[in-house]
Amino acid sequence: MDEIVRCAMAHWPNVPAVCGWLRLDRRGNWLLRLAEGEPAQFDRITNRALIEFIGRNYACDDRGRYYFQNGPQRAYATLDYTPWVVRVGDRDASLVTQTDELVSAWSEAFLDEEGALVLATNLGAALVLDRDLDRIVGTLADGSGKAMDAEAFFANVTAGREESASLHGRVTRFASIRTTEVPARLAFVRQPAL
Repeated sequence: MDEIVRCAMAHWPNVPAVCGWLRLDRRGNWLLRLAEGEPAQFDRITNRALIEFIGRNYACDDRGRYYFQNGPQRAYATLDYTPWVVRVGDRDASLVTQTDELVSAWSEAFLDEEGALVLATNLGAALVLDRDLDRIVGTLADGSGKAMDAEAFFANVTAGREESASLHGRVTRFASIRTTEVPARLAFVRQPAL
């Protein structure tokens, strides 16, 4: 968290939190609500400095609600899917989040009914970015390091069989999951309320 944010929190400790103004989409983009009223309309945040500021001050409370600490005010994020979206890093093959944090570990992977891949990481639940899915899935290997047929492997997982394989160099347990089950299974709140 930025020092300026910590100072603002100490100076104004009782600023009420807000919900419904910040959203994280399935591609790791931050969106800001344009105005009050229904239906809610959001616009993608494109200012690099603001995106980085949100990323440095993004956290989770003890109830599984993710938020951006904007100075003294906590803005809870509405999540289109998971609190983290991971992609293959630009410099190497590591996995990084929408906030450019390195994902250092994961133990489980879940394939949903739409073909999305969700990882249970050291940071929390992370959706694999759709454009990097083939690249990550292409690293599937068996225990001896031999490349696997991803289509056949995922057909087994989708049919309800739990499987293990190496994914992106890490032994991972795979299971199927329904989209609606992801928040409860991976302990986060998609639509926080005050």
